[in-house]
Amino acid sequence: MGAHRATTRPPNTGRAPSGCTEPWYVAAYADSLYTEVCARWRVRKAAADVHQPVRTDIPALILVGRFDPFAPRLLIQEAAETLSKSWIVTAPNWAHNVLGSECGPPVRNAWIGHPTSPPDTSCFSGLPDFEFDLGR
Repeated sequence: MGAHRATTRPPNTGRAPSGCTEPWYVAAYADSLYTEVCARWRVRKAAADVHQPVRTDIPALILVGRFDPFAPRLLIQEAAETLSKSWIVTAPNWAHNVLGSECGPPVRNAWIGHPTSPPDTSCFSGLPDFEFDLGR
């Protein structure tokens, strides 16, 4: 959710939003939990230079699908290098938006209660292998 919020851009401007009160944001996410996130995180205007990697020791959970065409594992690992308390969880049979999978939300929800411990990924181990149909 944080990555989504951090990378969401206003239409046709190419710049990060200054907060959750911009009209384009309210219109896009009016009935979404993202507006609640802004209130809880007390979102303020971004610094002038937002192009530097985030460096923090705040726990971060990064969920990525094994077949995600937008966020390959190497890119995710590079992004996590400056997040000293980050956990990368790869959904073995999913592509983009792991929170749409059957295991993404339970893994995230359990981790939120214990963000300094490794996430419980046992849900993923019970899923069937992903099979490609090559039409043979």
